[in-house]
Amino acid sequence: MALCHSEPFAPVTLSETKGLDLWLRVNSANNLIKSIAYRSFTPLMAGFRMTNRDFLRVHQRSGMIKNVVYRLLEIPWIYRFSQFILASGGDKALIKKIKQVLKQLPPASRVLDVGCGPSSWLWRVGLYPVGLDLSFAYILTFSQKAGPAVTGSAVELPFLDGSFDSVWSIGLLHHLPDGEARRAVSEMIRICCPGGYIVIFDAVLPEPAWQRPVAKIIRRLDRGRFMRTQLDLESILLQHEGWICERFSYSLTGLEGLLCRFLK
Repeated sequence: MALCHSEPFAPVTLSETKGLDLWLRVNSANNLIKSIAYRSFTPLMAGFRMTNRDFLRVHQRSGMIKNVVYRLLEIPWIYRFSQFILASGGDKALIKKIKQVLKQLPPASRVLDVGCGPSSWLWRVGLYPVGLDLSFAYILTFSQKAGPAVTGSAVELPFLDGSFDSVWSIGLLHHLPDGEARRAVSEMIRICCPGGYIVIFDAVLPEPAWQRPVAKIIRRLDRGRFMRTQLDLESILLQHEGWICERFSYSLTGLEGLLCRFLK
């Protein structure tokens, strides 16, 4: 027995035919757009992935360049020149601040400069400290200019308890992670005699940063990898009660620092 519908199909009207034709055209156009988009964007995405790889290469090269720059800064005259450019005007402001602090402190004959670099800021205020630095090149230059200097670490100072009347550290702590910075501060206090004092100056991040954009860039490029805010730096010092700290700007580029003193 033949299978058949009990009723014939209804005839398709003209309007329905137009609607079907329109749907087919739209669907075809949609598929065409998808095809074009796929063919167009696939190379672009491939190029984007290549750009990411290029970015990684640039990032790696920038790291290598930074390392080269940091090695160059170990050469004393290059270090001094960089300070002159990036901290223009900073010498006078910092020396003025050190002189102001010295007027409030007792006289000292045995002085140590921790992280002295190739030359000591203290020479310019009439103090001639023993220098200590990790860099042999810096210590060699220091000793040729002024006097005794020792190659050593701030976190394990090679001196007996109470060896100095005065211990200074200028621009060192932002080169040390928090744990080592705390140990360095404790070591400075250890080797300072009763009645003596410790003075620490270190750079801090600009606050607010948008008001000092040049200073922010300079701080981010600094070879010290542990640049801190004022609160973070104070938290390292204030493990010992008695610190007095003052924030001030010391360069034409808007660099700021924290000068802190501690009477033992």
